[in-house]
Amino acid sequence: MMSIYKLTLGLICTLLLVACGGGGGNSSAPTTTTTNSSTATSSSTAQVASILLSAPTPSVINADGSSSLTVTVRALDSSNGLVKGAVISLSSTGSSILGASSVTTDSTTGLATVTLTANPSDQSTRTAVITGVCATSCSAGAATLNAQINGATLTVSSVGGITLTAGGNPTTLNAVVKDASGVVMSGVPVTFTSTDVSVLGLGSSKVASFGGNTDSTGQISVSVYGLSASAAASISVVALGNAKSQAITVSGAVGTLAFSTAFSSSYNGLPQVIPVTVSAPSATTVNFSSTIGSFSPATVAVAGGVANSTLTVNQAGTASITAADNLGRTVSTALKFSPAISQADKIELNASQTTLGLAAANSTPFVRITARALVNATGQAVANVPIYFSMSGGPAAGEYLSPAYQVTDSSGNAYADFYSGTTASVTNGITVTASILSVATKSLNLTIGGSAVSVAFGAASVIRESTDKTLYLRDYSLQVTDANNNPVANAAVTLRLRPVAFSLGTQCSIATDAVYTTASATYCSEDSNENGSLDISPAPSEDGVRILTTSTTAGSCPTPLAGTAARVGTSDGLLTPQNSVAGSVPSTVTTDVNGIGAFTLTYLKAYSIWVVDKLTATISVNGTESKASTIFRLDPTITDVSLPGTCNIPNSPFAF
Repeated sequence: MMSIYKLTLGLICTLLLVACGGGGGNSSAPTTTTTNSSTATSSSTAQVASILLSAPTPSVINADGSSSLTVTVRALDSSNGLVKGAVISLSSTGSSILGASSVTTDSTTGLATVTLTANPSDQSTRTAVITGVCATSCSAGAATLNAQINGATLTVSSVGGITLTAGGNPTTLNAVVKDASGVVMSGVPVTFTSTDVSVLGLGSSKVASFGGNTDSTGQISVSVYGLSASAAASISVVALGNAKSQAITVSGAVGTLAFSTAFSSSYNGLPQVIPVTVSAPSATTVNFSSTIGSFSPATVAVAGGVANSTLTVNQAGTASITAADNLGRTVSTALKFSPAISQADKIELNASQTTLGLAAANSTPFVRITARALVNATGQAVANVPIYFSMSGGPAAGEYLSPAYQVTDSSGNAYADFYSGTTASVTNGITVTASILSVATKSLNLTIGGSAVSVAFGAASVIRESTDKTLYLRDYSLQVTDANNNPVANAAVTLRLRPVAFSLGTQCSIATDAVYTTASATYCSEDSNENGSLDISPAPSEDGVRILTTSTTAGSCPTPLAGTAARVGTSDGLLTPQNSVAGSVPSTVTTDVNGIGAFTLTYLKAYSIWVVDKLTATISVNGTESKASTIFRLDPTITDVSLPGTCNIPNSPFAF
């Protein structure tokens, strides 16, 4: 009985210890989670340094809600490790719906996902922007991701042709609206607008604009009347953010030369063979010509008041076709030709610039990206090709690309705009890609923030003197440019000056290493490891080393020092030459708005001629370091060395 009592008492104590934190430790101490992952850490949201949003490419969903996009959320710490348990708030624009307004990164993988669908009440084609921010305070900036929402389609066709006679019968334009799944949509507002009401009128009243809603078949129609002759008028049709344009040619009144053929606004697929008919009352012959392709026959006899020929086109482009009769009358029109969409197998990708400034409160720099769809074998542009745009890399500080999807125009071009963020990227750290699905892909690199990639400097052509005539002053300028040779302002450049060689000689009378130099020999500095001090131990000692060089080869002095045979000079326990004889420059220089920094090299007259210096400028911007160096002999002024038989510079202060 006693044993049962003790056992029960022990169990109660154990449970109490567990409830109180166990082991007598601090009950308020945080719980530590141990993981074997090298990239994911258990941490609080406050330790999130950056957020990444990603999705499969192309990031496209249908506006009718029939498809969805899975967005992956990553929270990273300052070492780019995944942070587990981080709470990220999410929002989206563009009439889109997120599966959740916040997610928590997984305790095992460090990842979280959320789905994006379109609000089916909005059938327009648009871009949705997903934004992720920390639910509580953290140092990470907002992360964004663009998704293309493909909405309703609008098609326009004509019944009765697109060539009218001024004052004659109208043609009928039909517009059909379908949702993203291809189902016709009724009750959709559609607007028709004439680009020139003096040439084309809409409806029985022949007005400039006509509007209405689609019927149960998704269609709406309007009559178009020719009012005066023109080859360049058109009707604009708009529905749910989609716009189409139908070109219409209006010939002169009955009795003039006019095309009778109902041409298409564009022709896809090559070659194209197009029958062409013109009305030519009173004429006996008509000549046909085209800037692209050819007519057969080119000269046709008029029969029954009409002339017929055939246009054959084998290449892409815009064909200007003309018919001219024997009475001096002419009629012209333009037709657009493009290879078949299926023939597009190459993309050219270009940007007007590749380096952008940082975004600010009142300014967001952007660059236009142009993708051109081509037939690789012929180099011809292809119209109506779907192009998908995506981006990767970057600091995730608000930069984004829009749109994610666009169809090429009649010139084969599709466009997207890249907008800068508030944080600089590494040079070429952002990749923009354009693709034709499963056919062709092309990428280019962009840089945000103008990272410095080069620094250069040069000396003034004139040397100044101090007022007491003991010092020379030589002015220098340095220039810092970025990857596109744009100036980098407010860049801190570090300068280092040291002597790399010294010369022996007397009173500037013999020209060897320079026109004024009596240097009987020039030797490398004893400070071969460039640490600024004389190293005696460990052996071998730098003291007394004499290695011949010149002012042009001093930059290649051996490091470490050559063999003991070179240690034949004076061993005086001093560094030869000492650092002070090189002169002085400021430790740092800051560039102005033009990327220019100015500074002055100051040195004692007594050491001019006899000391060879190395000047180095170093700059580090956004983690990228660049430097430039120059080696030169300290120059005297011409006045101090040009008097016949006279030299104002003393003998070399250095001994062998």
